[in-house]
Amino acid sequence: MPNEKNEGLPALAFADAFLETLTALQRDLLHQIISRRGAVTAEDLNSLPALEPLLIKSKTAGLQLSHLVFDILKSQLACHLERCDASLPSDGLATNFEEWLGAQGGPFLAIAKGVEAADAIEAKLPDSLIVDHLSIGLFKVVNALKSGDLSKADTLVAVISETYDLPSLEDCGQEDRPELVCVMFMKAIYSDGDISEKALENLFSMLSKIPKDASIMRAIFYNTVLDVFLRRNEIAMAEEAAQRALFHYRAVGEHGVELYVQFYLVIINLWRGNLEVAQTTLEQAATALAVFQGATSNDALLLRSFELICAYEFGDEQAFLEHLLQSEENIPFGELWPSVAEPIISFGRRALASNITPAAALSWVQRWRVRQWRSDRFDTLISLQEVLALQDLGRWQEADEILSTIETGFGPELQIARFRSALDRAPKSEALGIQLSESMNGSEFSMRQAATLNLLAAQSASNRRSESEAAGYIEKAMSLANPDVFQSFWHEMRHALTDVMSRRELRAEMRKQPRRWRQLQHVLRDKTSLKPDALTRQEFRVLRLLAESQSNKAIGLRLGVSLPTVKFHVANLCKKAQVKSRKEVVQFALHEGWLQDT
Repeated sequence: MPNEKNEGLPALAFADAFLETLTALQRDLLHQIISRRGAVTAEDLNSLPALEPLLIKSKTAGLQLSHLVFDILKSQLACHLERCDASLPSDGLATNFEEWLGAQGGPFLAIAKGVEAADAIEAKLPDSLIVDHLSIGLFKVVNALKSGDLSKADTLVAVISETYDLPSLEDCGQEDRPELVCVMFMKAIYSDGDISEKALENLFSMLSKIPKDASIMRAIFYNTVLDVFLRRNEIAMAEEAAQRALFHYRAVGEHGVELYVQFYLVIINLWRGNLEVAQTTLEQAATALAVFQGATSNDALLLRSFELICAYEFGDEQAFLEHLLQSEENIPFGELWPSVAEPIISFGRRALASNITPAAALSWVQRWRVRQWRSDRFDTLISLQEVLALQDLGRWQEADEILSTIETGFGPELQIARFRSALDRAPKSEALGIQLSESMNGSEFSMRQAATLNLLAAQSASNRRSESEAAGYIEKAMSLANPDVFQSFWHEMRHALTDVMSRRELRAEMRKQPRRWRQLQHVLRDKTSLKPDALTRQEFRVLRLLAESQSNKAIGLRLGVSLPTVKFHVANLCKKAQVKSRKEVVQFALHEGWLQDT
């Protein structure tokens, strides 16, 4: 063993050269030795025999780095890591890194500071650190999740599970570290896994274990359960979780990270139909984005999406349509949880169907399946929107085939799709009318969904020649979605409403409510839904289906008429347009303004 005279051996240049010869694992081992104030075990020597000439034997501490060697190696280790990444703590030790990481937000640094900053730090930390430092392992898992790399997150969790006992979400308890449980919940959210009531109860039990000053972790906790509540349609609980998350983000001055909570609050207010509140929330989100050091171009794109959705609700559709066709495909799925994706996709489908063509809406939805698929839940979201797009096209059999494969999830929207299909199959069903009426007793429907259900119920009542009942449903829909405010909603519904209002008796019933009748006339006079004077009502219906490239057989099934009748109407259309083909009829109709929305 070397004695005191050896203490002068390692000069700074030698220490640098020595460090450069070590592997990442050996440097990690040296980190641990430094953290133990230079104490070396026999096992350490087996892994790093080059240490032997640098040791002294202490009577009390056993094998030990001399004071001079310890100081020089500690200093050069710090310099070595600082040269790699200046954002690491000053001494570069794994244990001190854990302490520093905790002060920066712990495993959730990628959320607080952004993926780019977290990746720069992670690049300098070998995976071997995961074995002895759970916080570092969790830090890497969150980075992978935030980057959208779910397979990497799975691999990291598998490595961690070899050293640590990772409980299932249903089995986690007070003995488990709260940051571990929170990260496992985050992983379930990012991969769209099912969250049971028991799992959610366990997550809330972790609150008592989170240190009172760990505001970032508490904010992430509420941010996580916020998504769970929203996907369950528990809006009041979601809003409370959002407010608690905001409180904790603000308690530590992380005003930028609250951007993600503001997105959820925008969704909640759109759900309720509180457009002015949604706009105020968007302004707060823009302020948060401006100061968020971890912000990405995707965050700005999401903010723009919600700004345009809100403007669309007020009737300004053009900018939203351009955004849908040009920008939305650039959002990577790692940044888009289903709770955030659902309003973007559903509003996008409706806007395209009502302002371009239902076929364009279907194509747009199907591109999401190709680009964004990552789980059964996300796939179900796309399938449901595909069903609604196919129904808009009148392709009911295809829609029903997909609908039969969807069993759970997205309850209210799924219920609407099933009612639409049932109404097409049995338009005069008394039983269906009763089901529609009973469905509106629940409180789980958004403003738009409740208004849509009332219009479906009105259609059912009109089909059954119950004009008074139909008028009541239409009035309720107009109370829920004021046509003077929610112009886009009524623009979307104008064709269905035109069909419902085709009965003279129902129009007479609606005239008994002068204010509603005036609003209704305004909706029905929408320039894109007016029937040209040159065409009969049935010819106009056939023309609209021709513009959607429907076959004669499909048109007959949709309108409930025979194939010869369809051919008769197509021949009349060709005669009135003075053309010879179906394609030329559509081109003429577009030129003459008969089909301004197709």
